[in-house]
Amino acid sequence: MTYFEPPQPRGNAWLGGALGVLTGVLVLGLAWFALGGPASARPAPSPSASAPSATPRPSSTKGSASPSATPSATPSATPSADVPGIVRELPARSWVTVLDSLPQQGTAPEAAVARASDLSKAGFTASAVDTNGLAGLNPGFFAIAVTGLGSQADAYTVCDRMGIPRGARCYPREIQGAR
Repeated sequence: MTYFEPPQPRGNAWLGGALGVLTGVLVLGLAWFALGGPASARPAPSPSASAPSATPRPSSTKGSASPSATPSATPSATPSADVPGIVRELPARSWVTVLDSLPQQGTAPEAAVARASDLSKAGFTASAVDTNGLAGLNPGFFAIAVTGLGSQADAYTVCDRMGIPRGARCYPREIQGAR
């Protein structure tokens, strides 16, 4: 007579399920970073301003912008072209250091100029740049940026001297010219 012996258990269902969930989370995380990660949540406009130079151009003053303000929830009745302090043209092949970007829809140009004044420090003057007329930059934003830089290295130097970590809050952009 033959004796039947049941098969030995091969694993633990709970452990298999946990490993499956962990693998799924890992795959989703890698896909998220491969598709842009945190940078894709906010468009990165390319700002610009004055003539390029070989080194960062520190400013002796912060400018005479209006009192500190944050972006307005309602757009201004004044087009950005009519607001003093909005930069609309920059030389091609110059570099800027972007410190912030504000969507033009819902942000008054005056608020963008005030934000630029707030971010000016360490001898650098930030400007509010209208990105609509600058090729290679994401249109529809006011880029708050230090302008007139001669190279990517100069643009990164601004981040370092201002004490802002390089990355999503402080990054270089090359101005490619007018649209």
